Amino acid sequence: MKGKVAGLFLLFSLIIFVLLSPIAGWASQEEKLFVAASILPQRYFIERIADQKVQIEIMVPPGANPATYEPKPSQLVSLSRASLYFAIGVPFEKAYLGRFFQINKNMVVVDTSEGISKIPISSIHDLTNRENGKSHGHEHSQGELDPHIWLSPRLVKIQAQNIQRALSSADPQNTKSYQKNLNRFLKELDELDEEIRGKLSDTKGKKFMVFHPSWGYFARDYGLDMIPIEVEGSEPSAAELAKIISIAKKEKIRIIIAQPEFPSRSAKVIAQEAGCRVVPISPLAPNWRENLLLLADTLAEALKDNSREETKP
Repeated sequence: MKGKVAGLFLLFSLIIFVLLSPIAGWASQEEKLFVAASILPQRYFIERIADQKVQIEIMVPPGANPATYEPKPSQLVSLSRASLYFAIGVPFEKAYLGRFFQINKNMVVVDTSEGISKIPISSIHDLTNRENGKSHGHEHSQGELDPHIWLSPRLVKIQAQNIQRALSSADPQNTKSYQKNLNRFLKELDELDEEIRGKLSDTKGKKFMVFHPSWGYFARDYGLDMIPIEVEGSEPSAAELAKIISIAKKEKIRIIIAQPEFPSRSAKVIAQEAGCRVVPISPLAPNWRENLLLLADTLAEALKDNSREETKP
């Protein structure tokens, strides 16, 4: 596999060198600042701050999994003229950022997670460890940190400020515009946070299941408890699946949030056995704001129903 990837990278590099001259021509005619980022929600953040002043290349396309996606040759060609790359910490970047820098050594990589304290990624073992009375320090043996920082409006405020600083540094003549747009965006994020908080005001402490543990920061911010189905990045075994079904029944789980970029077979089996429903909501959706509101509405409806059931004699 490593040999195949290395061979593909050499092929991509060759294509880039062959096309180098015309790319230089395009760059000289391009008036907008050209930037790149990893996932679709980042386009929303960058556009809110840059307005129409930048051209954006998103590396992981709709429907693709950031953990496994391999960039196309045309994307690598585009990167050769990017001034900035906005990194966010997804697995895709660990595999390719170094190679991107080899293609374009003048490109500045901006860590938009700077200033954010990440939490350990959630695991089904967290719940079982709590039930067994084990300490929190033993819950995340691998020490993996949750990269899904774009799913918390509070954390997006920090990312937005990092984006604004990088844009202003690369394009100082538009600093005032970027700052003005940032201030407006920060206000919008506060309003969104308040709106979601209102929708979920009656669901504190309620549990919901997911396949891939994408919504940990969202759950933390709004007082929810997320239970993942995925076990160490893979589908659960038959024994693990039986245990998760038992947990779903015990916790009276009413909803499982599936991620379209990941398999949903296990989620469907659990839903059938536990009497709950599966709702697909992608954390990578481009309509970022509307997507968070959709999740809030979906959880509010399901978990309020659950609350009413629990109060029945």
